[in-house]
Amino acid sequence: MESGVSAGGQAPAPSLGLGLHRFPNGCTPLSHQVAGHKYGKSELGMLQHPDGTVLKQLQPPPRGPREMNFYNMVFGSSCHDHVFLELRKFLPKFLGTWAPTTAPNGILCTEQWN
Repeated sequence: MESGVSAGGQAPAPSLGLGLHRFPNGCTPLSHQVAGHKYGKSELGMLQHPDGTVLKQLQPPPRGPREMNFYNMVFGSSCHDHVFLELRKFLPKFLGTWAPTTAPNGILCTEQWN
């Protein structure tokens, strides 16, 4: 987002401009998403912040915490597992999590994957 976040840290919260779809201010649905939690009437889906950060709402337990733990293990500063270090090349960089009141399970923040 606006400033860097260490892996596993709290991503800085963008100001909330809660409008019709309750998007964080300036965010839009991810334009090139082809699968997964897509934007719709009952789901917010993946969003993109104007700075390029991708925001993904975490699912309720056990899936959401499991996904967050996975990113924390792979991108943790103390990670020395050669498999995880190699895997980083194939994943968008994990920037941390954000816990706005509008997302009860939290939001995973990653760099845009090109």
